Amino acid sequence: LYNKLWGAPASLSNKAVSRLLRKDVKFKGLVVTDDMEMGAIRKNYGWSEAISLAVNAGNDILLYSNTAKYQPFLGRKIRDRIAASVCTGNKKTRCIAPRIVNAAFNRVSTAKRSARRLAAYGKSGRCSVFAQK
Repeated sequence: LYNKLWGAPASLSNKAVSRLLRKDVKFKGLVVTDDMEMGAIRKNYGWSEAISLAVNAGNDILLYSNTAKYQPFLGRKIRDRIAASVCTGNKKTRCIAPRIVNAAFNRVSTAKRSARRLAAYGKSGRCSVFAQK
């Protein structure tokens, strides 16, 4: 989604994710980007810049199809780029504030705990949705 009001694809826009979705709509769940390799991002933003913008916008999970140009170990490269982009006190352009990374980590951790509880509940036989046939 590209909106003239935001000036960037929604996945890279602080106005779209942090302001509209999180603040105005009060959405507390996980936010996942659109494919970070889509043309609107790949053609207009550098790799590192797109990652920093997506994390700073308030996304929790960055989605990469890894089909534009296959890269082995892409997940590690993205993790390392995020870690290298975290602000350390000096004024780096496009740095990511530690509080943003911590907030995303906490939301992902909460979702994982919920998924484990749901899986355990399903295995208990108390939930017909998970009943084995």
